[in-house]
Amino acid sequence: MEKPERKVSSAYHERNSGEQSHPRLERIVDMFLPDGGKALDLGCSALRDTKILLDKGFEVTEVDGDSETLKYSEAIENEKFHHKIAQFEEFDFPTQEYDLAVAINSLSFIQKDKFDLVFARLKDSVKIGGILYCTFFGNNHEWVKNEKSLFFNEEQVKELFDDFDIRRLMHDDLVQNNPAGVPVHWHNIVVIARRLR
Repeated sequence: MEKPERKVSSAYHERNSGEQSHPRLERIVDMFLPDGGKALDLGCSALRDTKILLDKGFEVTEVDGDSETLKYSEAIENEKFHHKIAQFEEFDFPTQEYDLAVAINSLSFIQKDKFDLVFARLKDSVKIGGILYCTFFGNNHEWVKNEKSLFFNEEQVKELFDDFDIRRLMHDDLVQNNPAGVPVHWHNIVVIARRLR
């Protein structure tokens, strides 16, 4: 019998597979990286954002610890696409490799005692002048009492980017259905930042 948590995972990926990429990602690419380059997609789910980046000419490495994503990656035939099944804590981040790194709704699931190290490695994987686009669960999120996830306030997020120029910082505060179809109050702090040094 399939584990309940796998059902939720499957439902989440299936829902994402039917959605378009977040329009904000397309605007970021058009504004900051119109000529493409190398991109990292952390927590790719059904690869909706990865597909957009490939269409825009990026060489994309996507990383997800869920083997369910294999069925989506195997459907992509593109020599610029690289799929890695790995937890972020285990991924070997290269140094100054990517023009763009994307981490949407994934960083808050990093192990608490590993977050600082993983986030430092993520930042270091971005080229000088490159863009890091990511989200963090805010303290108004409905899941804030979940001890397995990480939650941040705006000041905490800003402190993470001491070697980056924050070009945009926004709060997404909205109600959306979770994979089980239950409405959830989401609070995400969204950051678009350029590496300075």
